[in-house]
Amino acid sequence: MPVHEMSESHRRGIATALALLDETLCTFQHWAEGHEARGVLYEEHNSLPPRERENILSEIEEARRVLQDLREKLHLPPRVQDVATAIWAWSYSLLEPLQELEGRYLGRYGEPPADLVAYLDPRVAELCRRLGSIRGIASRLRARPDRPGPPRRRDGGRPDARGKRQRSGEQDP
Repeated sequence: MPVHEMSESHRRGIATALALLDETLCTFQHWAEGHEARGVLYEEHNSLPPRERENILSEIEEARRVLQDLREKLHLPPRVQDVATAIWAWSYSLLEPLQELEGRYLGRYGEPPADLVAYLDPRVAELCRRLGSIRGIASRLRARPDRPGPPRRRDGGRPDARGKRQRSGEQDP
């Protein structure tokens, strides 16, 4: 049996695992090229010396040659990550832990001081609103009819991020 003859389940499983590896290699490449993220409460310190950066980039290049060969020989489809969908999904997944910073939820760690709750609650509410605004921007981009991505159904909808069908013009929850 030729190497590319396999069930679609096998093909999807192999493609998913290798796409995750390639996504991770993208992150490693970003760091090996010297990039560092800088936020207010999150930052990366890139301590990779130049020689090790070059070695990592070389290993990534060789790994991608193997991935390319696997893709061609096994007829693996690439995984295309739509950035608007990623932003939309992350903003949903971050909302609950952010809301749990409100005073009514902080009680699980012991009774929070009233002045802490008075200070924190409006700021958490503002962060939730801003995260919601970001999610809304991404949601509008996801809903554009001319947006590249999965093919639309006959009724104009397309599968949403949870695998459910979304009608054309339907808003995100």
